[in-house]
Amino acid sequence: MAIKLNLRQSNGSFESHSIAVAFIGLPHRMYPGFAIPLVRLSRSSNTLYTPLINEERRIYDFLPYEDDIKTVELEHKYIFEIGSEEIFGVIDHIGRPFVGTQKELKKDIKGFLDNISEPLTKMIFADFCNNSVELLAAGKECVDSRARNVGFEKALVWFVWIFLIPRLSQAIVGAAEFQTLLTADEIYEKLNMVSVEINAESIIVTLPAFFDNVYKNLSKSSTAEIRRAELLCRRIVERPILLKARKLDFNRGGAQDAILASAASELAGKIKNLRTQEDRLAAILYALVERPQISGKFFQVYRDRGSYVNEILKMVQIFGVFKDMDSRISSKYIAKMMPKIFRSAFPHQRGKVLASLSKVFANNESISYAISVQIDKTRQKDVLLLAGQIRNNLKL
Repeated sequence: MAIKLNLRQSNGSFESHSIAVAFIGLPHRMYPGFAIPLVRLSRSSNTLYTPLINEERRIYDFLPYEDDIKTVELEHKYIFEIGSEEIFGVIDHIGRPFVGTQKELKKDIKGFLDNISEPLTKMIFADFCNNSVELLAAGKECVDSRARNVGFEKALVWFVWIFLIPRLSQAIVGAAEFQTLLTADEIYEKLNMVSVEINAESIIVTLPAFFDNVYKNLSKSSTAEIRRAELLCRRIVERPILLKARKLDFNRGGAQDAILASAASELAGKIKNLRTQEDRLAAILYALVERPQISGKFFQVYRDRGSYVNEILKMVQIFGVFKDMDSRISSKYIAKMMPKIFRSAFPHQRGKVLASLSKVFANNESISYAISVQIDKTRQKDVLLLAGQIRNNLKL
């Protein structure tokens, strides 16, 4: 049943609409293929819109689709609502349009999967339907077809690039902690430095060093998706696939490198003399924000005597591999990581951690705000006992 949706107009008011996909847009001329679900939000306008998807893969808004594109009208409109699952458009091998969720479209795709002659297209649809049997068969056919033109080993590397690397890239771009440092476009640019090599025993996929922490700390769902893709890819290419990140290398070379190393050693010595873990952590994070250029050398020479501080250092070690790191970016990152910094401490230690951080970051707007949020959210006695002191430090 169609529902009523309040959509904001340009003047700020709201107008009620039923949401229905009436068309699909074809970005290509080949059948079969995926298409773009399109809706009209007003009877008085011919503007077409495409649904926008949030991180949970649910529809939350619409974007005007302004490109000149061939459209095909659906025989029956597809009704949906804000907050529903992501929807897809598909056109089959004879030009019939379909719209629905991934689950809904599986039956429609199954009806024409055997009619697809091009192996790469068949593999893409089989993958969409989680049809491992058809995916494996089509994937092997893709490799064999490519091998006839470029040779078997090059065909294997090519397949890893088109099948596994996009999933790996998507997971990394989606890692929330890393997006606090770079935009998605900047991350994709750095992902161009991924390498795929082949030897007699295996295929080796190596990530650039600055993805080391991100790759090791992906979410369970992202890790599971990469693992599934890696296993399928392994069965198709019939070789083990090794995924790894290069070791972090903080050496830059030259006279400037020696100056940074000296400054880092001096800083490390001063911090080691501080008595409490909380004060040492605050001093380290403050130095990384105020002097981010020495962070790489600092990580080489400093190991704390407290396990909690070393755990936090692993979170921020990525600072050392960016030559263009500045105080604004590092502040943003630490502010975003504040909930994790807070939760990683023992409960009796958390108030002391915030108190130490509040002393050094009182004038840092983003980090001081992140500290105040933790105070407002918690009900822990040890934190509340120090809340007044922390607010006073932050001048709240």
